[in-house]
Amino acid sequence: MNSRKRPTFYIKTVGCKVNQYEEALIKRQLTEAGFSGVRAGERADIYIVNSCTVTHKADRDVRRIVRGFYRQNPHGRIVVTGCYAESDEDRKTLAGIPGVGLLVRNAEKISIADILSGEFSVIKDNEKYCHSLHHDRDRSFIKIQDGCDNRCSYCKVPLVRGLSRSRGFDEIMAEIREFIGEGSREIVLAGICLGAWGRDLSPRQSIADLLRHLAGIEGDFRIRLSSIEPHYVTQCLIDLMASSPKICRHLHIPLQSGDDNILRLMNRPYTTDDFKKMIGRSRKAIPGIAFTTDVIVGFPGEDAASFARTCAFVKELAPSRIHVFSYSRRQGTAAASFKKAATAGDVKERQKQLTSLGRELALKFAEGLRGKKEMVLVESRPETGTGALSGYTDTYVKVFFKAPRSAIHHIVPVVITEIDRSRIAGVC
Repeated sequence: MNSRKRPTFYIKTVGCKVNQYEEALIKRQLTEAGFSGVRAGERADIYIVNSCTVTHKADRDVRRIVRGFYRQNPHGRIVVTGCYAESDEDRKTLAGIPGVGLLVRNAEKISIADILSGEFSVIKDNEKYCHSLHHDRDRSFIKIQDGCDNRCSYCKVPLVRGLSRSRGFDEIMAEIREFIGEGSREIVLAGICLGAWGRDLSPRQSIADLLRHLAGIEGDFRIRLSSIEPHYVTQCLIDLMASSPKICRHLHIPLQSGDDNILRLMNRPYTTDDFKKMIGRSRKAIPGIAFTTDVIVGFPGEDAASFARTCAFVKELAPSRIHVFSYSRRQGTAAASFKKAATAGDVKERQKQLTSLGRELALKFAEGLRGKKEMVLVESRPETGTGALSGYTDTYVKVFFKAPRSAIHHIVPVVITEIDRSRIAGVC
């Protein structure tokens, strides 16, 4: 092995599972090019911020991270890529932050290693590096689709990610087989608009077609869908999930509002009745299925009455988890010109109220698991202090339990025994 010091890098990702997949891809390419990754907090020659711009908070987080890296090493090379590095206006903002030396658009992410190899003196050797894209053997994120054809009035993502594009079936299958062969126990399918996968392929395919093939692969693993839009949760998809024990009984389906007028203003292609029927069909076909959701509060036009209808609807649906977001005005979207209806104080109170409701519903769902045997993917890091192992059920509930360390990286049966607001425990 060559003794010359390798240029070091550290990547910080903000945002979705697609970004997480792309982070792993960049890491692999840099490592294969002769760079060396460092741990969080360690000084690096290169800092890469893989950004998100879905909300103002995401933008702020990116700027804060960049400034932190500059303080850590003022002489380091700071690269910002991802969705916040797409629009000309945002690029001007980022370029004005001390330390930012390179802005890379999404389409150019795969070239980061090549760009940096031209700037740094890199000498490769014959050492074999891990080329896996996943973070560990517990779960692998697989990007199967990018972009979005929807035009939700609040969303900037289509502006920075472009139109929907599907990865080819054979390419996806080959990557998944590789990960399963390396011991990955959970395959998480990710995409900007996951359910649109296959619509642009020839012949046209669907997410259910892909799942059907994945479920036929032999091995001790399971498949999880990341966020999927309501209109892609078809009866065909539901029936397939019901028939295959390999597919996790969990769907993350963004609701965004429980008021039909607000959904219309958001340009969401469904009504509350459509959503309710879809959830009902899923629950009827798949006993014990969990669904988690996103809700936006403070959208222009939302008043006290429409927010109350959202709360009532969410309570009726009883999701196992709610991600609550306050509306964030995004330049270039249709809603940017809408007149606000709620004050900052109103939005903060509504977010607090809906978050509280979400905690109650999560506890209610967990209580329904008491005494039941759930299949848990045991994660790699025992709890500090107690040494307890933990992992997620296929319904995406985290459980703590005592078990031999040999259980790590395996899917094991756990009986749920204790439930409170802060912790769910079981016996393996």
